[in-house]
Amino acid sequence: MFTKAIYQTILKAKIKVIEKRLLQLIQSPSIPQTLHPILTEATKHGRRFRPLLLLVTHTGIGGNWRDAIDLACAIELLHKASLIHDDFIDGDTLRRGIATFWKTQGDKQAIIIGDVLIGLAFKTVSQWCRANQPPNAIPIFEAFSNTLNETALGELLDLQFESSCSVDIKSIENMTLLKSGSLIAASMKIGALSGNAPLPLVETLTHLGWQTGVIFQMMNDMNDITGRDIHSKGGYGHDLVQKKKNIVTITLEEAGISFEELPNIPKTRLLEALKPVITEIDNRISQASEYVAKLPDNLMKKLFRKLLQEAKEEWFWIDLNE
Repeated sequence: MFTKAIYQTILKAKIKVIEKRLLQLIQSPSIPQTLHPILTEATKHGRRFRPLLLLVTHTGIGGNWRDAIDLACAIELLHKASLIHDDFIDGDTLRRGIATFWKTQGDKQAIIIGDVLIGLAFKTVSQWCRANQPPNAIPIFEAFSNTLNETALGELLDLQFESSCSVDIKSIENMTLLKSGSLIAASMKIGALSGNAPLPLVETLTHLGWQTGVIFQMMNDMNDITGRDIHSKGGYGHDLVQKKKNIVTITLEEAGISFEELPNIPKTRLLEALKPVITEIDNRISQASEYVAKLPDNLMKKLFRKLLQEAKEEWFWIDLNE
């Protein structure tokens, strides 16, 4: 994610407009008024990372970011729906220290409200395309529909892998790309398409999005094991308990480290065991940096370069023995 300073300065105006427009969309006259409070609850938290990526990309190729606000909000609606469903499926009760939606509203409402958000996202995109009649309307709509399908497929694979005794790294990589990379890649692709970027630039930004998604998922998986997410999720090692298959859990399994050992394992041993993961993250950051190097020399390029720099420098460690 971007630093707090960037959120409070460069991105501040964009965040305010995203928040205002999201509220307008979920409280529109076409939605029953009785649903407004629960839809507000479903969408009110978050850093708005994906819609910001869309707006930064749209601006970086010469567009006016305010023209793409509805597309950015549609991406956020899809993201929120995926989080609501994901938390329910995994049984997570906290997200960033706040009770998850299904925990406060119930599992049935979580399923239905997630579906409502998906429907509203596609309605928003359809209305934007009708109002603006962009030359890339079909590719934009396809990008939305593809990322919904890919994210759902990634979630399904993640669930199926839990009951599998052995999953190869290639399958895990594919699952991670779908579950975590797709929405970020789609955000940047749609930002480029809506600004009528040339095809090579659209492809570069899309590839950068895929890599960024994988990097941040790997970092999240590391945070779960090292304890950095302990205040956010109320504990650590959830992936091991749930028998999740990702590069971190597979690496720990190969090193012979179990969940029961985590509270007492020396920091040096855990870091040594996780070296292959850290190396892979570094490799991914290097690959992503090659895509950033191809971008136009403007604020977009500086922001994405800063994003990768933060990912490389700000590591995931809270000493479990402290």
